[in-house]
Amino acid sequence: MYLDDNTGGVDVIGNIVVRAHRAAIHLHNGRDNHVENNIFIDGKLHQIECNGWTGAHRYWTYTCRP
Repeated sequence: MYLDDNTGGVDVIGNIVVRAHRAAIHLHNGRDNHVENNIFIDGKLHQIECNGWTGAHRYWTYTCRP
């Protein structure tokens, strides 16, 4: 399961995820998501992966020129 950029307010409840290549669930730059009562089995790299933009990401920074 992959909740893509800025996904918010999603309930992920009561799923069975087996042998996912990267992660059983991948939360990318979202907020206010509810993950409960799931079974994640044999995620190859991770069972759960959480990542997203930071304040230093190129989308949020810019160069000021005089």
